[in-house]
Amino acid sequence: MKKKIETWKITWTGILIGIGILLPYVTAHLWGIKGTVFLPMHYSIFITGTVCGPLCGMIAAIATPVLSSVLTGMPQIFPMLPVMVCELLVYGSLTSVLQRRIKNIYGTLILSMAAGRLVHGLVFALLMHFSGAPVTFSTAAFFVVEGIPGTVAQLVLLPPVIHFLGRIHPKNADSRYSSVQKSDEDRSRMAKQIHDQGDTSKKTKMQSPEEQNTTEAIGQAKQMIREEECSFVVIQKGRIVYQDKGNGVKPIMKLLDSQKELLRDAVIVDKLIGKAAALLLCLGEVKYVYGITMSEAGKAYLDQAGVAAACDKCIGMISNRKRDGICPLERAVSDIEDPQTAYDTLKETIAQLMKTAG
Repeated sequence: MKKKIETWKITWTGILIGIGILLPYVTAHLWGIKGTVFLPMHYSIFITGTVCGPLCGMIAAIATPVLSSVLTGMPQIFPMLPVMVCELLVYGSLTSVLQRRIKNIYGTLILSMAAGRLVHGLVFALLMHFSGAPVTFSTAAFFVVEGIPGTVAQLVLLPPVIHFLGRIHPKNADSRYSSVQKSDEDRSRMAKQIHDQGDTSKKTKMQSPEEQNTTEAIGQAKQMIREEECSFVVIQKGRIVYQDKGNGVKPIMKLLDSQKELLRDAVIVDKLIGKAAALLLCLGEVKYVYGITMSEAGKAYLDQAGVAAACDKCIGMISNRKRDGICPLERAVSDIEDPQTAYDTLKETIAQLMKTAG
């Protein structure tokens, strides 16, 4: 499946490139703070890489210093422009990768900063060497030491900014996800309905024929799963339209890649629902979810997303196959709230797990 840069990422990348050009100019000319001390251009690159991903981070890492050099004369074309491009490329790409791996913004920033400043010193030393200019270790290290105040400021200012941008993430406001938002009364009613599935004594005259058929279909789906005929069932308009025997999130991923329309406004009955499955089901724009077993994190996410959900059994977490820790897919999305980001992360995690197993 060909991967495209989403519109919101392009928009935010453009905005952050503009900020990356303006901030050094403002801090230098209005406040008289040297760029090598405050490191103003670094802020927008760290944010772009973390929020918009490594590709956008690398685009911003190249475009920001080049445009700034052309428009404002900062940084100088030689030697600082190539030095900054190399350093910023590390920040733009590494922050996104590390954030997905270690799930801690401070750890991500510290490791990225260390790698970027090391590249800065090495590239500067190499350029000086090949241009015939005298250079020593202390000369290359000077820029790193001079930028310590800016580094400390970044560690203070960047985490809350990145957290805030994550909360107002464009995907969270996307109308595709708002379409699954229901009133509290409607959600409670349907949650009760799917929890009472299969019990004809609890059907009421208030139920429409389609709702009664859905209740019966949920009961049938639960029975099929318990008898191991399948592990995942899709119900549309009161009838079962799809079933799958796949483990974990595989059936959901399969539909997202090939028949996403089956998930839209569907009722889902699944053997095991964790946060990973919940995120993917929200990406598919499902209407209601019933899990034979459901994790607390999965239930909490569905509730937050406005998707009515019920289960037979709620557990603290989904374990890995060895039963000695959390499932790697659940760990991969533990700090992710955006369904599309979760999909991309799970794709990468599954590919790595398959490579390791092979």
